[in-house]
Amino acid sequence: MWRQALLEVDELKDGLGRGLDPGSRELVACLRLLGLKTIMSCEGHAERETEGPYVMFRSLEAKPLEAEYWKLVAEGKRKSDEAKQLRKTAYELNLRERRKLTPLLNEFYENRATSYDNRIIISTFDLGGSRLRCQSAEEYRLAGKSDREAFLRAHQQEFGDFTAFLMTHLKLPSSAP
Repeated sequence: MWRQALLEVDELKDGLGRGLDPGSRELVACLRLLGLKTIMSCEGHAERETEGPYVMFRSLEAKPLEAEYWKLVAEGKRKSDEAKQLRKTAYELNLRERRKLTPLLNEFYENRATSYDNRIIISTFDLGGSRLRCQSAEEYRLAGKSDREAFLRAHQQEFGDFTAFLMTHLKLPSSAP
């Protein structure tokens, strides 16, 4: 199961044909084993304003509804009843997808002492899609290079610890095969 999940993640490519960042690999595999449809990830890069590590995911069921919604928007029908219903349904489906992860974040932080800035949260993008990131990720934009490096190290550590937690929860081997 774990080996297959990693092999599948290794096959993922972005629009430029690049694979996942190595620092995102195991977390993305864990999230996929939990049934989440990941669509984008980054391990974070101090030399760029990436806002640190993140993983984005959304509901597979919402995807065709979102496409139809955006088609209506392009036709100038954003306020139509059909567009409103598509938006509402897609948003709700994406929020239901998020619920797969929320209890695990609650469990992860139940007895964990970490700064508020470093806590992993789920933020919303687009029509309810979810972005797993650290609380202070947006502050990367305000930080100088050395501060970005410190943010990045702390956030990568938090993501690494959450990945280890998920691997334990899923009863997976403690290191990649």
